[in-house]
Amino acid sequence: MSKLKKNIEVIGESGLFAFDVGIILELFALVSSIDRASKREKSIADFVVQMAILCGHDWERDPTNNVVVYLQPVDEKFETICLQAHLDMVAVGQDGQDFDTSEIEFIIKDGELWANNTSLGADNGIGLAIMLSLMSGYDGNFERPIELLFTSDEETGFNGANAVDPSWISARKMINLDSEKTGKIVVGCAGGACWQIKLPNVKQKLNYTEDFTQITLKVSGLAGGHSGVDIHENSGNAIFLMAEMASSLMEQFPEFKLISINGGAKMNIIPQECEAVLIVSDKDFDSWILFEQAFACQVEILKETLIDEPGCKFTIENKIISITRSCLDNQFSADLFEAIAQIPKGVISRDPADSKYLQTSNNIGVIKTTEEGVEIVLLYRSSLLEDLNSLRVAVTSIFSEGAFLTFANADLKILAEFDPWEPKRDSLLVKMAINAFVNEFEYEPELVVSHGGLEPGCFEKKWPGLEAISIGPTIEKPHSQEERVDIEGISSIMNILAGILSISSSDFQ
Repeated sequence: MSKLKKNIEVIGESGLFAFDVGIILELFALVSSIDRASKREKSIADFVVQMAILCGHDWERDPTNNVVVYLQPVDEKFETICLQAHLDMVAVGQDGQDFDTSEIEFIIKDGELWANNTSLGADNGIGLAIMLSLMSGYDGNFERPIELLFTSDEETGFNGANAVDPSWISARKMINLDSEKTGKIVVGCAGGACWQIKLPNVKQKLNYTEDFTQITLKVSGLAGGHSGVDIHENSGNAIFLMAEMASSLMEQFPEFKLISINGGAKMNIIPQECEAVLIVSDKDFDSWILFEQAFACQVEILKETLIDEPGCKFTIENKIISITRSCLDNQFSADLFEAIAQIPKGVISRDPADSKYLQTSNNIGVIKTTEEGVEIVLLYRSSLLEDLNSLRVAVTSIFSEGAFLTFANADLKILAEFDPWEPKRDSLLVKMAINAFVNEFEYEPELVVSHGGLEPGCFEKKWPGLEAISIGPTIEKPHSQEERVDIEGISSIMNILAGILSISSSDFQ
């Protein structure tokens, strides 16, 4: 018997309404033994299909690695419900870099599940595990059809969700398992757009005949996190900080040239690190004490803006170089730093009805220097189409409409775009969910609109009249090495889900 089949048979003994957190964690461990970083979902999609086949369920799969699995009852009493989660995760390893997610090591402490110095993948691996548990525990006696929709490539712009064949899903009620607060029901979310901005540069040749010094400026140790759900927590953005640092030093010491600036890992992660490399001729510069004093002064200025970043570090290293190199053009460097300063950043506005919720934000997630110039990737979000349009105008005016002459040949591209998910607070599905939450917690849950993007916003256009909610256990600091999930919350969400699936919407009409 294969390991997969053996695990399925053991898990299947419990059945739907005996959801057990230990089984969910076992399935999450299985999921986490497969590399499922965004754009690498083939193996996890293979796993889901294998499981569907071994459990005897019908399924469909498309070229983008979306998978749907159909659970059919013996006696159909209630209407169909679709459960949905995404297959991929944001892979953040040492130094914020990508890693093979099959290497995740678990740590349990204080009732939470963590990973050992990497992102955990609870976003959305716990949702996957819940759906796999339901698939493996299904014995044909449920009284409603259930459609399990597994989507690919969510974390880089809802590419899987946008590619789903509308004919796959008959349900007009959907439970998305990708939210991150146990006691809340998400009924809507912000929209957004991810931009890639390529700034070609005519490099300036360095013809030093004597030694020169390379200076590496680095900011590291920032908290990072999800650019949707954590951006309100006063987390520093390493790219903004480094641009301000390098700009200030180069204004004070114009002898220095910029070689490169690199930072951030992905569009939807608040950058934890950024590095700028400067160069100066030893013949032209001998004021190292003044330079180090200016660096220390700038560090103190920047740290005053970092309210909740105790781990933040600024470092400076220098070494003697004796080879000829090129650098970024002086005017281009100045324009680049000024443009970054002008980009609307962080929390831009809050919900006027309730200031604890965000309305509009922007995150520069990546900056990198290439042979061709500098590339920037940013992701802005808003629950208002008007604000999304305003940010589009702001970005294009900075980078493509003549504000800076050195950006005349800038190439702007929208990598991904998603509309807001409009809330339906009075839907039958919301009423069913509230009933299940009250049974679990003995109080009514808060209905919220998430600032992080969720896939039901894509599905509303595919299936007119769709009612959707999103629920999930509390996950702190997703998309970072600090990511962890509340284990007790997993149990609560299982009970709530079982409660929703066991009742008819006609009871709430």
